[in-house]
Amino acid sequence: RDAGLPQNNLYVVVEDCKAHIDHWLLRNLLIGDAAARERYAELKRRNALLADGDIDVYVAAKASFVAELLTRARAERGFPPETYWDPDSEPGVS
Repeated sequence: RDAGLPQNNLYVVVEDCKAHIDHWLLRNLLIGDAAARERYAELKRRNALLADGDIDVYVAAKASFVAELLTRARAERGFPPETYWDPDSEPGVS
């Protein structure tokens, strides 16, 4: 890896699959709710420092809040509930 280039994380989903719908739901919730948007932004800033470049740590550190927002967004749109990843429930993850 070239030390002069920024690190990137590309996440690709198929249109209309659960992951795509979740991205759409989260985006729209954050567009419409300034308080949630600011909480999410602050969490992402804090997690970037905590993770120190480790994308797995970064994602795990925000998983609970993202699940909370998605659960709310699904309910508000009349979508059925879903179960989201909880890194704290996995063996060996703290």
